Amino acid sequence: MRSPFAGSAALMGRHALVSLAAGAGDPSGLAVLRDCGLLRAGAIDEDTGRGLAHWHSRGWSHALNTYLWSRRASFHDDGEAYRERQREALDTFLREDGPPPRPRRAATRPLALAEPAPLPRTPVGEVLRKRVTSRTLHRRPFGDQRLSDLLGHGLARASRNRDPDPADPQRFLFSYGAAFDYYVGVYDVAGVEPGIHLYDPFTHALDDLGTVRGEAETRAACKELFIGQRQVDTAAATVFVVADFPRYQWRYRHERGLRNLYFDSARVAQALILVATACGLQTWLTPAVRDSLGERLLRLTPVDQQVLTTVTVA
Repeated sequence: MRSPFAGSAALMGRHALVSLAAGAGDPSGLAVLRDCGLLRAGAIDEDTGRGLAHWHSRGWSHALNTYLWSRRASFHDDGEAYRERQREALDTFLREDGPPPRPRRAATRPLALAEPAPLPRTPVGEVLRKRVTSRTLHRRPFGDQRLSDLLGHGLARASRNRDPDPADPQRFLFSYGAAFDYYVGVYDVAGVEPGIHLYDPFTHALDDLGTVRGEAETRAACKELFIGQRQVDTAAATVFVVADFPRYQWRYRHERGLRNLYFDSARVAQALILVATACGLQTWLTPAVRDSLGERLLRLTPVDQQVLTTVTVA
């Protein structure tokens, strides 16, 4: 039993719960629940009741429990001696099992991209002024060098924290990008075969997953993935930002971690969009994908992995 309002939870067997419910009039049984913090004293106030009704009316009731718990997270390193607490926790985590391994693919012909070229020396303010999400993408295919620039610069910062050295546990606290993998849907990029590829930021290489072949099949599959949205018809490529939940849960063992993971995916998308804009590319951002089809196209593990957002460029 869990009460996000009270910030408390108790493990109770089914038979004990049924017995307690059957004897709900027994003051001793109610006292047990009250002592565990699972009964609120008094009625829910008017504002809270109105808020609950709003969530239910919008069909968001299943998300309400996680949202409320994420507001009440109790952090292990609260207090003045937070650095010592962090070190102790990380040492314990590493002793127990270590972070989950990253999925590896065995490409028969991995494609190593050229080194990213220096970005144009455009003022950041000018790039931000031009940054838009284009509803219509003009067909402007580009080459593998431009794709290298986009991935190399756009994902550089997010990739620094992917696999810290266990000999330096404090690096595990730098978590931006730590839980993400990157896949690229290539439609029309000179020098790269159309298809779905896994991008490795350490080797700066693409691994063709072999789930689709050719430009027409890749466009059709990704258009279906994007619920029929037409930007894929004229795009050159799409970058998929995929979360690996166990990898993030290993670091953050509370429900607020999910909220932070969503924030981080938006930061990654913003970096890709700014680099693309600086390079003169059009961009289209959307998190709207069919999860089941994404699992098949990208060979993801259900529950453990999910596409959080995508950036399509032309």
